[in-house]
Amino acid sequence: MIKKCISCVLKISDGITRQPVTASSVHLYVDGAPIRAEYKQGGYFILIDLEEGAHTVSVQSYCYQTESFAITVDYSVIQRPESMVRYIVLNPSEKHPRASAMPSLRGIAAGFDRIYLQRRGGEMKIAEDDAAKGKTAIRLFSPKSGVSLPSVYLINDKSASKCEFVMIKGADGDMYMLEAPLKYSHPRSADVVPLTAVGCSADGAFYIMLPSDLISGKSDEGTTITILAEKGDKLFRAEVAVKNKGATELRALEFKKG
Repeated sequence: MIKKCISCVLKISDGITRQPVTASSVHLYVDGAPIRAEYKQGGYFILIDLEEGAHTVSVQSYCYQTESFAITVDYSVIQRPESMVRYIVLNPSEKHPRASAMPSLRGIAAGFDRIYLQRRGGEMKIAEDDAAKGKTAIRLFSPKSGVSLPSVYLINDKSASKCEFVMIKGADGDMYMLEAPLKYSHPRSADVVPLTAVGCSADGAFYIMLPSDLISGKSDEGTTITILAEKGDKLFRAEVAVKNKGATELRALEFKKG
């Protein structure tokens, strides 16, 4: 009997609908070469029998922006498949079926390879006295609606140097599971703010389809949104005015620390 070794499991979802993508809607590449993954219902793509060591995985699609990330394959570490899952939320491209119906933003975030669009609604707070460094599950006060998982969040600690981005992959009651352990400890009532993560090109160029929860006011008015970025252990923010309809074209964003 031929034994297959699981190298990595990806759970891939649409950044607008939060629905899992289908096997035919994306293509996977490892170190630049196309690869065929086993697909399981729910948006799970299972990579099999990769060589041990470091690899770059890319998820590409006509309807979505490319997502690339590093993995390390080590078969000497015994893991259950569910503990190997990487959560990938794809941002729509201009070819997405809903692109023409939603407002969008294009600009340049010079010096950053990823930015984070701060969402409205779905804010949570830490509901335990010490969400300690290294934890992979934390208790949160959560609204009754507006929470879509998996998704990226900012733990907005009072200490700016301890703010961190986390991927919340799921929940069991008021316990929320993280994709990776906390880098810092956080106090009770620290805000946990929903975000959309967006990759930038080599020159910092980006495209964002703006979700409806961000747009406020009448159609002929604009909306101010917040974009976050991270460099080292420092957090940067930029306030941007966008149109409530159609496309907003910007040049370089002006980020400020904190």
